[in-house]
Amino acid sequence: MRHLKILEMAAHCQLRSGTPILMARLALGLKRAGHDVSCLFNGDVFVEKSDFDFLREEGIKVKIIEADRVRVNGSTAKSIIKLRNFLRKNKYDIVHAHDSQALDNLLLASVGLDVTIVVSRGFMKKLNGYNALKYKLGKVKKIFVVSNAVKERMKESGKILDDSKFVIFHGMLDTKSFELESNLRAELGISTKEKIIGIVTNESDIKGSDFLLQAYENAWKSGERYRLVLAGVTPEFVKKYIADEAILSSISALGFRKDIPNILKGLDVFVFTSRGEEALGLTIAEAQMAGVPVIVMNSGGSAEIVLDGKTGFVIEKGNIAELQEKISWLLSHESERVEMGIAAKLYAEEAFSMEEAVKNAERVYNGLLR
Repeated sequence: MRHLKILEMAAHCQLRSGTPILMARLALGLKRAGHDVSCLFNGDVFVEKSDFDFLREEGIKVKIIEADRVRVNGSTAKSIIKLRNFLRKNKYDIVHAHDSQALDNLLLASVGLDVTIVVSRGFMKKLNGYNALKYKLGKVKKIFVVSNAVKERMKESGKILDDSKFVIFHGMLDTKSFELESNLRAELGISTKEKIIGIVTNESDIKGSDFLLQAYENAWKSGERYRLVLAGVTPEFVKKYIADEAILSSISALGFRKDIPNILKGLDVFVFTSRGEEALGLTIAEAQMAGVPVIVMNSGGSAEIVLDGKTGFVIEKGNIAELQEKISWLLSHESERVEMGIAAKLYAEEAFSMEEAVKNAERVYNGLLR
């Protein structure tokens, strides 16, 4: 397989969100496979340039061209001209835009240039007007989607009829970050005898963490005792839903955390409770990589990465009683829970292998150039 000159491109420099994180992981994998890889952040600059040192240390070239969303003004024109000159100078074999705004900038900058473009999409939002048209343009050779749910939404709303244009690309996980032992119990003072249910989320209504809080309160009032850990939300948020001080004292709301593998490895059961339509839900994959059985509400593509009954359970969206029931079952069936955790880890290592994801991308890239 030939070595390629590849540009991976995103519109935002904020490495807290899934899109640029996935792009960075793919870039690292491709570089380690011997390709000449650059990363371009063509959008709003949210972080210090030093935050990209981990890419530079691997020999990946990093370029930042500040740009707002495409508008008819001088600032947009300048950023597009800079991007165009950069593309003309470097002559990449493949340019991979990892979000919609990056694709907008790329399509404008590459007019008249010989650029092979692929694009990623990780959103369930419907396509219409120009947002549908740009994915159907002949310049866009392949569309990497994170789930079949995203693919079907794009086909239906955007009327993208060419099924061969899509590539299912769930993403990849860094297995090394899951090798260390968790210090979560020590940090929170939770004994090994107590069971921990956890979620990684945020405070938006669509994430449905109130479903889990309601199920937990119901379980507590019925006499069940376990600990609840929420990463991504604050104690103030929890108090909006639970007033009982005794119950609150058993809940740990950790706020924003970067050590997600450490948190996940400290759990006995992971829960994903979105009331929206998720494109995928990468924390579901991360929890399974941590060897933790998962309970997932059937929302969008999230159910696609759980082996129902083997690595966890897929339940009806918003069904608090079923959520409470599945948590209770897992906590009261020790051997089955342990077996599910082992199966979850084996499944995630195969389904979200960086090596396999890179090979998949290489096959697509080389196929387009042939």
